[in-house]
Amino acid sequence: MKILFILFFTSLALGHLVAIPISSTAVLYLHDMLLILILLVSSVRLIVFRRNIAWPRLTKPILLFMSIGGISLLVNSSRFTQPELITSSLYLFRWVAYGALYGVVVSGKLDPRFFVRGLYGAGLVITLLGIAQFFFYPDLRNLYYLGWDPHYQRLFSTLLDPNFSGLLFVLMFSHTSFVFSRKQNILRFLCMTLILSALLLTFSRSSYIAFAASLITVGIVLKKWKDILLMLAFFIVLILLLPKSGEGQNITRITSSLARLENWQEGWQLFVRYPLFGHGFNTLRYVRMTTDQYLLSGEIITSRALSGLDNSILFILATTGIVGFAAYAWIGKRMIMLASQLNKEDGHIKAMYISMLVAVLIHSLFTNSLFYPWVMIWLWFMTGTIERRIRARK
Repeated sequence: MKILFILFFTSLALGHLVAIPISSTAVLYLHDMLLILILLVSSVRLIVFRRNIAWPRLTKPILLFMSIGGISLLVNSSRFTQPELITSSLYLFRWVAYGALYGVVVSGKLDPRFFVRGLYGAGLVITLLGIAQFFFYPDLRNLYYLGWDPHYQRLFSTLLDPNFSGLLFVLMFSHTSFVFSRKQNILRFLCMTLILSALLLTFSRSSYIAFAASLITVGIVLKKWKDILLMLAFFIVLILLLPKSGEGQNITRITSSLARLENWQEGWQLFVRYPLFGHGFNTLRYVRMTTDQYLLSGEIITSRALSGLDNSILFILATTGIVGFAAYAWIGKRMIMLASQLNKEDGHIKAMYISMLVAVLIHSLFTNSLFYPWVMIWLWFMTGTIERRIRARK
């Protein structure tokens, strides 16, 4: 099992470079295939050894959201073709598989620190490759025909997206103190400097805001306002000192902001049309293909933006309706309840976990972060680790 997880973390570091297209609208990642093996091995062990385990605390809300996602597809099944429904169902299956990963961490026997270090190691590889990419391959415009955004002179690393890479760096920064011991101050400082540099080079405003929100959250939880405010001020100064040689590096750029506002308006309109169960989980690509504004261009076949919205809350509302939103909110509530059960000795871990949740939530207001594979995996791994720690204390 440990070998499978090592391979899994390695595949995470490779990002989209090892994605296998299974249709014109869906891809299979190497880490997805390894995850299926991990879940199969875990299930066999559970059956063979007949272990009595306590169900993870988020099991019910996870199953509820899964059920509502399935119902949303069933209710809207007459509007889509069979291949479209199958593709959308596969994305729901992927979401469930990531949720099951949380169960494997909680009920497994591997040291929780192994998962934290594995995640962090994968993140460091993404960081190093990203910095190398920024200097030697700064132009993603040549992959526009494959549906990728034409990012230029920005760090996008193996995830091929500066916004999601930026959020990953935010999560890594807050986890650094959790990975290294107090005696490893030099190594900790070097890693934090490397991660902060990578974050700055993404020129991702949503990631900058998420980082600031994460720092403020740590200050609130640990009541260390002076240190946090100094760090926040230092971060703002670094942003102002960044070179701005193009539109992509201009943090006051207007074009992308206006496009995002239009996207939010579209998301709200989609929700209003089908408010109860939405249009069906991950069916927005096919819903949009029937509208006039998207039929004007042949880019619809490859555009990756069509399947989501630039706001995870609107994405949930538009695809699963108010019922799905309530179920997903229950998952978030359970995560917060987990954090509240950490004792005073785990104050720094509590601050790290809550700041992670806040960072992802803030970031998800500008991109569909809550349903991005690497972010979901990070959330479930860390939530499982937190629950294991709570159980060990009892």
